[in-house]
Amino acid sequence: MTRFSFVLLAVACVLCAQTENPLSTEAKQAYTGVKNNLLKAADKMPEDGYGFKATPDVRPFGQIIAHVADAQTRNCSAAAGSPKTDDAASKTTKADLVAALKDSFAVCDAAFDLLTDANATETIKSGR
Repeated sequence: MTRFSFVLLAVACVLCAQTENPLSTEAKQAYTGVKNNLLKAADKMPEDGYGFKATPDVRPFGQIIAHVADAQTRNCSAAAGSPKTDDAASKTTKADLVAALKDSFAVCDAAFDLLTDANATETIKSGR
């Protein structure tokens, strides 16, 4: 069993070494996982669940989706060098909010496509 574990570790190290941009590749993989989970949650939540609040002092599910969509559009477009804003917070239906979330992920997909280890630490201008 020990030899097998060693072989798996060696193969994993070789694969990591072959990646041209290992840090940005890992960031993209993490982003993709979050993206998939949020899209699945937004799709699975029924229309009437978009008003659900886990406790009275938190935002409803729909407002959280809108916040994520607006924040992603603002941050990812700034990272890509073409700052823009969205107004998902004004949307109330599931269809509109899911569409806004998907649009924000399209903006982030484009930003992540530009990401490399060399430019990952560059400072960008955003807001204040």
